[in-house]
Amino acid sequence: MTEQESIERARQHVEERGWPWREPVQATPVSWKGVGAYRIVTNVGRRGINAAVIVASDGSILHSEFMPR
Repeated sequence: MTEQESIERARQHVEERGWPWREPVQATPVSWKGVGAYRIVTNVGRRGINAAVIVASDGSILHSEFMPR
């Protein structure tokens, strides 16, 4: 998946859970337990109301969390 596709996949995942999606968004390439992925974080630069989603190169969600504060 490209960076933009990973962001869209993360958005879908966040919205399915009813978490807020706030801009700006940051995508960082990572290795998660040996798997190539992107870590997508919303509301970057602000404390709270952040979602973090790890999207594998095949589009699967490896990890997600919501940080209200």
